[in-house]
Amino acid sequence: MRYSLVLLCISLFLFSCKKNAVTEIEAGSFRISILPVKIEGFDNFNISGTLEIRHADQDVEYGVIAGTSENPTLENGTKFLIGNSRGSVDFTHNLTGLDTGKVYYVRAYALFKKKTEYSSAYLIGKMSPAIYTVDHILNPDGNFTVHSNMGNLSDKATIKIFLNNIPLEIKSIGTSLAGSVFVTKLPADLPVGKYTLKARVNNISMTYPTQLRFMEGRWNKMEDLPIEISATADAAHFIKGDWIYAYKPIFGNPSQSSQFFKYNYKTKATVQLAVFSKTYRLSGTTIIQQGSDIHFIGGDMVGVEKQLSGSKFHYVYHINSDRWTREADFPGKLRSRAVAIINGNKLFYGMGYTSNVEAPYNDAFYSDMWSYDLTSKIWTQVADFPQPKQRVLYSSFHIGSKLYLTSGMIRTSVTDRVVSRETWSYDTNMNQWSKKADYPGGGDMNNISFSLGNYAYVGMGQSSEYGNIGKIINFQFFKYIPDSDSWTEINSMSTTSSHIAISSPIIGTNGNQAIIGGGTDEDGRIIKSLYIFTP
Repeated sequence: MRYSLVLLCISLFLFSCKKNAVTEIEAGSFRISILPVKIEGFDNFNISGTLEIRHADQDVEYGVIAGTSENPTLENGTKFLIGNSRGSVDFTHNLTGLDTGKVYYVRAYALFKKKTEYSSAYLIGKMSPAIYTVDHILNPDGNFTVHSNMGNLSDKATIKIFLNNIPLEIKSIGTSLAGSVFVTKLPADLPVGKYTLKARVNNISMTYPTQLRFMEGRWNKMEDLPIEISATADAAHFIKGDWIYAYKPIFGNPSQSSQFFKYNYKTKATVQLAVFSKTYRLSGTTIIQQGSDIHFIGGDMVGVEKQLSGSKFHYVYHINSDRWTREADFPGKLRSRAVAIINGNKLFYGMGYTSNVEAPYNDAFYSDMWSYDLTSKIWTQVADFPQPKQRVLYSSFHIGSKLYLTSGMIRTSVTDRVVSRETWSYDTNMNQWSKKADYPGGGDMNNISFSLGNYAYVGMGQSSEYGNIGKIINFQFFKYIPDSDSWTEINSMSTTSSHIAISSPIIGTNGNQAIIGGGTDEDGRIIKSLYIFTP
């Protein structure tokens, strides 16, 4: 009996202990889990999960933890509280605001009476947000496009783009395979200088690592030239006011005669003019303007009987009366592509070269300079160009009473040429040459050059080497400042098309602007593009 009572007491004690343990677990047990994280946007993650609770007598806190450790905790992670509940609940949470450019682990947590349960963790691999642009030179006449690797942006996203602290107008927002594309417009009064590109998308700030430059000078593309004007490669052409003057080339057809046109690039009017010869045209002639009188000196005579013959001719075209007169021919050796400048009553002319069609390596290059008295019609030789080796394919311009030469090639032997960046100036008042600051551009030869006011502009040109498709074209432009003898880069001509005039383009000024167009592209094809440059 006594033995039976002992067994009964032990059984009651064990039963009592088991019941209390089950009750504690049932009254406060819970479990939390989440599904794989969904990426909604660049900094936007959707987390969904379930909190299972049994018999909780107090609220269970639940939420999400993100951290850089593999299993983040409340102690080492960032907590995002979702809510409190005494019953089981399905939940979703939109996770934003994490630092970008890092890898995170995310899991859910549940906290009840100082006891914490965690779900399994998921990895979020985040890309560093960035902005970039394909053009480091800001063009005030066009849209400025900013790219970002941030994709899937919400329509409600707050987007701001700045140059330094200057906000840009956002004209449109698009998408690309890499992310988002923002098309902006630069302010009309943006000062010349260097700028840092910045963007802010919601709470994410980005800075482009390379400074952008806004440079002076604006290029406007005009309506294409008509074929009568554009098809004038290596022919005689000049610009006066709103008119472009050009000979139409004639090659080997005795039934045709040469034609001389003028074309108004504003009104699109074309007028046929008088010619100095029906069977010849000048190629490589030097053209210099004296008010409404235009001097044509030297060059090669290209015609139907003779394909190429040197010339010393000196013709003057009178714009107001549309007629030609002959003046004193050049007394030096015949030549093409000489340089010239008018200062007061004197015309200065010289340098250039004579082509030898049968033996190109025997071309003659000249360094002599001459003056021509516009009243007495007398030629006089003046100071020679002092560079000891022969210079060719250079660019020239004049500012005031000074003539300048820059870039080009120097002949070091009968067959060899080397690139030269040297700039030289001829002072017509002092009859002296002096060396100036080297040209900093990339074009080796045949650069485009012109002067406006007290400054000169030189750019483009081609490499001394040829690429797979022909000429290698450079697009930079530089401004020469004579007072400081310095060069500064300005905006380049639009390069939206690779086919830009480089060989014998039309170049001229109307007093306030430069006009450039026509000629041939790097592959030798005639093009009709026309550009207006405004400083």
